[in-house]
Amino acid sequence: MVKPKKEKGVNWAIYAGKDVAVKAAIRAIPESDWEPYINRHGDKTDREVASTVHSTSKGKSAFTLKIIHWKDNQGDLFDGAYSYHHVIATNMDKPARDVVLSYSVRSNIENNIKELKHGFGMDYLPSGDFKANAVWFGLGVMAYNLFVAQKLLTMPESWRRKTIKSVPWMFINVAGKVVEHGRQICHKIAASMEKYQQYRHIRRRTYVLSRE
Repeated sequence: MVKPKKEKGVNWAIYAGKDVAVKAAIRAIPESDWEPYINRHGDKTDREVASTVHSTSKGKSAFTLKIIHWKDNQGDLFDGAYSYHHVIATNMDKPARDVVLSYSVRSNIENNIKELKHGFGMDYLPSGDFKANAVWFGLGVMAYNLFVAQKLLTMPESWRRKTIKSVPWMFINVAGKVVEHGRQICHKIAASMEKYQQYRHIRRRTYVLSRE
C-alpha cells in the first residue's frame, strides 16, 4: 500500500467531496476494515470508521481517506446499507478515529465564529477607521472569551453548549430585587428551587476562582 506523502512536513486534513472515484474507493474497503467509532467521551456509537489510500489524476502523490459512515434509518428497513458517509482527506498516518476526532474539534470553529458574529455583534464594524474597528473587535473577542470562560468554569456542565442568546433566558432574565433588612443586604429572586441551586453553584464556583 502506498503511504501518503508529506510535503514540507505539513500535516493536513480537509473535507473530501464524494465524486465517482471516492465512492468507488469506499465500496472497495473490505468489511473487516470497518471499526466501531468511539467518540471523545469513550462511548461506542452507531457509526463506523475506516481508511483507504486514494489519489487524483491531477495529484502528485497519494493521500489517505478517513471515512465515517452511519445507516439511514429508512434504508435500514430494506437492506441495512450505510447510506451516509463523511470523508476526510489527509496525509496523516494516524488511525481513522484519531483523525476524525481531531477534524471534528477543529471544524467546530465555525460555530464559534458564528457565536462571535451574531451573539456579540461582530457581524459588522461601526466605523470607517481601521484602528477604531480593531478596538471594537478586540472588545467583542474579550467579551466572548469571558463568556466562554464563565460557562466552563462557573456554570453547570449542562450549560456548556448554550449560546449567549439562550443563557440570558436561563440566568439573567429572572425577576428579582435587592432589599435591605436587619442591617443586611439581600438579593431576592422569583425562581424555582432548581434555578436557585444553579445560582448557588455559580456563586460558589466564582468565589472559589477568586480565591485561587
